[in-house]
Amino acid sequence: MIGLLLDVLAGKDVRADIAYSMGEISSPRAVFPLIEALDDPDEDVRRNAVFALGKIRDKRSVPGLVEKLKDPDDGFRWGIVRTLGQIADPLAVDALIRCLKDKSQRVRVRTAEAIGMLGDKKAVRPLMEAANFDTDELVRVWANFALVRLGQNEKLNPVLMALQNRDPMVRFNAAGALGKLGLTSSIPYLTRASKDPDKRVRYRVALSLGQIKDMDVVDCLLQMLEDEDEQVRYSAAESLGRVGHPKTLNYLIKALEDESSQVRFFSAKALCNFEGKEILMALKKALEKEDEVWLKENLRDLITSIEEKQILKTSIEEI
Repeated sequence: MIGLLLDVLAGKDVRADIAYSMGEISSPRAVFPLIEALDDPDEDVRRNAVFALGKIRDKRSVPGLVEKLKDPDDGFRWGIVRTLGQIADPLAVDALIRCLKDKSQRVRVRTAEAIGMLGDKKAVRPLMEAANFDTDELVRVWANFALVRLGQNEKLNPVLMALQNRDPMVRFNAAGALGKLGLTSSIPYLTRASKDPDKRVRYRVALSLGQIKDMDVVDCLLQMLEDEDEQVRYSAAESLGRVGHPKTLNYLIKALEDESSQVRFFSAKALCNFEGKEILMALKKALEKEDEVWLKENLRDLITSIEEKQILKTSIEEI
């Protein structure tokens, strides 16, 4: 906020930054000003206002967002559909069903995902049509995802099969859909996909395994922690932190010495999900060895956070 005020004093236009910041603060007081900002002549202001409304998730913003689905900008409509999915208000269902026919492929993809998040049964028939007849493979993948969310479990198979599609972006999206579904039955399929030749797919598989949060994903994620690609390794570290199995501790501590600063960072964050003096010792040792300034600052913050939690826990136990 100080940075924004300094920019104002310098005479800069900070409306886009303010709109974005309102989302980070997530105050309901910002809803109506942000709705007004949807008409701003500046494209960045409009898009950041949509982003902020998605963060706040206030149902009062739904009518204003639905009205803007008529906008000719594909990217603007895409953002609105995403936000409506985040707010998950049934009042948006009819408008989203209409968006399944949008001329933009990416809007239709995001629409199918958003409808799945809303979970309204009235969308089953239009989703069936999209899953069977849409000309785009990605739209069909996410329409099937939405149908599974709506209880049409037989539609899981097309999503699983999409992991074998020739197009790596279809495989990437299938892995993402399976992560959002969070079904343990998809673990064997994702485990096989962890060896995908495309690093983007492996990255998404690692994240999806972490979303499922089942102990059966641990061995696969530990293998992915050794992947040649740093994105795959750091997403595996992040997911191992989500799962929180004690057997991963030594592997995450070892990953604090990874050649990639991103892997070291996500491994440190993952360790904060565990308790014990060895975690604090490992992070302090990593801090002593670290050369990256940004990572040293983050390690200090993580160490402080753990120490404060330990002090609080000790105080509660003494009471």
